[in-house]
Amino acid sequence: MRDEIFGPVLPIVRVPDLDAAIAFITARDKPLALYAFTSSAQTRRRLTAETSSGALAFGIPNAHLSVPGLPFGGVGESGQGGYHGRLSVETFSHTKAVLSKPLALDTLRLAYPPFTSGKSRLLRRFM
Repeated sequence: MRDEIFGPVLPIVRVPDLDAAIAFITARDKPLALYAFTSSAQTRRRLTAETSSGALAFGIPNAHLSVPGLPFGGVGESGQGGYHGRLSVETFSHTKAVLSKPLALDTLRLAYPPFTSGKSRLLRRFM
């Protein structure tokens, strides 16, 4: 378990309690997926809040891969972003910010120097 596993192998790690499980998980690189078999709502909440992984599934391994609306991807060494459907397009696209202000009637002149007491009063009124 020193390298990421891509294959039909599911390592099962037995631990004495939840604190030991969280310590085991957080002491290593963030996993691509974390599968926990528990019916305890408190345990599920703690694993969700106190661990980081590409995916977190309770009671069933690999099922998140078959749900198109759920992202697939890692965190840190396991990769970046999320893939599946629209998420793939968003991950591999760049959304460019475009801002356009007309040059005529430069309303921002109030924010440019020189700063006078009249400009300051007017700006304070708007804010």
